[in-house]
Amino acid sequence: MQTGRRTKRVATWRNTLILAGMAILMNAQDAACNDEYAGQFNYGQAEGKGEDWVQAIKVLKPGYRDFISGMITVTFTAPGMTAAEARCWHQPDQANPGAWGYDAIVMKSKLIDGEKEISFPFPADEFPNGPTNIRIVTQNDATGKRDLCELQLYNKGGVKWAGIGLPDAAPPGAEGMKLIFADDFNTMPAITPSGIGARYSAHKPYDGTQDFSGWRFSHKDDFPGAHDPYEQHGTWLRIKARKWGGRNEEQGTGIIGSAHYDHGGLQAMPPCYMECRFTAQSFPGAWPAFWTLAVTDKGADELDIIEGYGGFGPGHPNSTVYHMVTHFWGQQDETGHPMKGFSRRVPTMDLGGKSYWSTTAHTYGVYIGTKETVYYFDNMEMLRHPSGPISAVTPAFFMVNYAVGGISGWPIDAKRYGNGADMWVDYIRVYGTTAPPPSISPVDGFYFSEPAKVVLQSDVKDAAIHFTTDGSEPTTKSSRYTQPLAINEACAIKAFVVADGLKPSAVAAAKVRKAMDAVEPGPTQPGLACTYYEGTWEKLPDFSALQPVKSMAVETFGMAKGVRADHFALLFKGFIKIPADGLYTFSTKSDDGSQLLINGQMIVDNDGLHGAVEKPGAAGLKQGTHAIEVRYFEAWGGESLEVRWKGPGFDRTNIPAQSLSQAAK
Repeated sequence: MQTGRRTKRVATWRNTLILAGMAILMNAQDAACNDEYAGQFNYGQAEGKGEDWVQAIKVLKPGYRDFISGMITVTFTAPGMTAAEARCWHQPDQANPGAWGYDAIVMKSKLIDGEKEISFPFPADEFPNGPTNIRIVTQNDATGKRDLCELQLYNKGGVKWAGIGLPDAAPPGAEGMKLIFADDFNTMPAITPSGIGARYSAHKPYDGTQDFSGWRFSHKDDFPGAHDPYEQHGTWLRIKARKWGGRNEEQGTGIIGSAHYDHGGLQAMPPCYMECRFTAQSFPGAWPAFWTLAVTDKGADELDIIEGYGGFGPGHPNSTVYHMVTHFWGQQDETGHPMKGFSRRVPTMDLGGKSYWSTTAHTYGVYIGTKETVYYFDNMEMLRHPSGPISAVTPAFFMVNYAVGGISGWPIDAKRYGNGADMWVDYIRVYGTTAPPPSISPVDGFYFSEPAKVVLQSDVKDAAIHFTTDGSEPTTKSSRYTQPLAINEACAIKAFVVADGLKPSAVAAAKVRKAMDAVEPGPTQPGLACTYYEGTWEKLPDFSALQPVKSMAVETFGMAKGVRADHFALLFKGFIKIPADGLYTFSTKSDDGSQLLINGQMIVDNDGLHGAVEKPGAAGLKQGTHAIEVRYFEAWGGESLEVRWKGPGFDRTNIPAQSLSQAAK
């Protein structure tokens, strides 16, 4: 009797585990949209209540997110569980020649004692090179409780198969178009908080004030000790989500945007096609996305090519799909009501290779036409609808992010994974019919005793860049760029791109100025002169026309003591000691407006009514003392002011008091 019962239980359990565990809730019923976000951000349905899901599995080795190669041993425990199986995505082989690859069993389903250590070998060299996700599934046959643990690793060895890397062939959605942007992440791209002078911005364009992740989007230059979420390995960009403390500054994740705070960067005119291939770990709160925005002063079209919602259990998405959503923000239909968008929940477990967004990397694409918008998953059409009135005629930029919690509304629980997880981006490519403007670096250049070096670039193959240096509009008869420009006089550079098969690009602009000489300040003393004013403004006032309430000396920039809660302004004046010749980047982060001037020249213009917005500006400065002035006003609500700098030999930090002085009294 005992043998017969055991055989029946194993067979029954294997069926249940493979269908319900590895396929993950394939038979779950759709539930109503989360009312709080219905029609807005996530269209996220909780598929079933998830009451059977628990977190029982604890991986003992290797460590989560370890880099591996060769033969390794995976060891775990799963208290309360009676059976287990493990799988990992495998590249195509002779037995399974399908182009997508297949889900390989790496530990056959078997009965276990979850209180004891369970081990199995994993031959990493037989699996794909790069990001690897070993999924361990357990179940208690008596109670129905189950668990899925994703052991995310990076395979340093393994097989480099055709499914990895930038494809040679154009995708179906790009028919009739030409490649205008591509990043295979074979090298680390330049990423800065604002994107200015780099390839990507590390906050949502155009100013970062609409960052939406619960774990903050971060860049190492945001503030001293800020999380650095970006790494490059092999042919992949790694975006790291991490939490190491309870404060907002002690957690972070990443986003890359193709547009910059100065409205530069890649923005593609329709018709165009954008595509990204990535994979990311799923856990409660994980919210990976690839999406586009076309923005005007009348509204915006947002195309969410993929929004994934991770996590299983009560109160979590329990989802086996991902979401495609089109939003028409700030726009009305012919009846005067808000324009209704379009959406589809994509059942990836029924399509192509039948795998989830965290199981292996997939391609997600969108065609943005003047008449139609078409979404793709692994080159299969998923959704087609009329293009929005803005996206049909307005350049769009893309973003790739690994958001965690935030406005998605889903709770965060990454403790099992050591409060960490990774997104791995294989490539991004954009096709179009209009050439994008060239990048010019630096956008704001300075020359010292040696000429300034200015580099012009285009992602378009065999493109020609024509430029002028006198501020006039370039034509095809203007000078053609062939090598970096050596500029030793003040000038305004304008450039555009022409290429066969593409309409000419818009014009990009940059400027080069002479580095500023130091000044003779006369006798000085520590601190800054700070003047306090009261009044109601919506932008910075003309301080010369105002009567100050009081004047004081302060050590450095920030909120002065003795000011009222709202409706005031501060004017800081003094000198800053520049330790060496070079390019210095200054920034103000303020609520409300602020400006920073060096030697009377505007370097940072962060004026206007807004929350805590940070804006940068660059200045070429010669060694010595320079005059510095910061203007600030507060309207109502929150108030804050921070002033930072970065220069030769030191990273971005608040300007220290020892670098500042004021005229002696």
